[in-house]
Amino acid sequence: MVTLLRIDDEDEAAAELFRRDTVVVPELERALNRPDVRARAGRALAYIGNPDGLMALLTAIRKEQDETLRNELSAYLAGSLVQTKNRENFAFLKKCIQMYRHPDADGPAAAAALTLGSMRTQEALRILQLASPLDEEELAEHEIAKAQRWVITGRSVTGYPRTRLPASDDDRVKELVLANAFYAEGEEAALGAEAVVWNAPRNKALVEVMIRPDPSTAMEYHVVVERVPGSVQQFRISGVWLNLVA
Repeated sequence: MVTLLRIDDEDEAAAELFRRDTVVVPELERALNRPDVRARAGRALAYIGNPDGLMALLTAIRKEQDETLRNELSAYLAGSLVQTKNRENFAFLKKCIQMYRHPDADGPAAAAALTLGSMRTQEALRILQLASPLDEEELAEHEIAKAQRWVITGRSVTGYPRTRLPASDDDRVKELVLANAFYAEGEEAALGAEAVVWNAPRNKALVEVMIRPDPSTAMEYHVVVERVPGSVQQFRISGVWLNLVA
């Protein structure tokens, strides 16, 4: 497993660890003690979303002395909390949002914005509105503003390319992700869901979402979708991260 954490393609490593699911969580928790692979282990734990793994990640964040690495780990954890009911996790998201203008803390703030927007609750909105004023020329502040508008307006995402009615589980999770991709505001026509990776029990899927408004610009998001407990065909978003801006 440590070999996976060292391969050149970080996305490939994260996807393979996600596919293996909770069986790798104990080893990933141990890897948090190794500075050379700590960030990749934290990312994998966030994507897998196992409660014990997320608690280990929170503990690692609290102990981390390197500010850059602490911010990276914080962004991974923040993105994993869409379905949380834990007050400690809400306090963590609040802290991430409040640091939206802190130097080098834009990653955690943007991740928290994506999570709170995906929650789409009034409590989430109150936390998002702690960030004021907003300069939408800045990436994190733009994500926060889009999340605020998504919750306030109650609108649906439309205008993205649709090829057919959802028929398979892959189709269903792609449609769910695209219909809730508020972060594509104003660029819906350039929005698409590409790769889908299922975990071993097939109760969670990792979806690659791309926004390509022109040939020279791309934004990539990773979204984790899980089956609604007790349902076979219903899914809900449980994690979301901004993975790449190019």
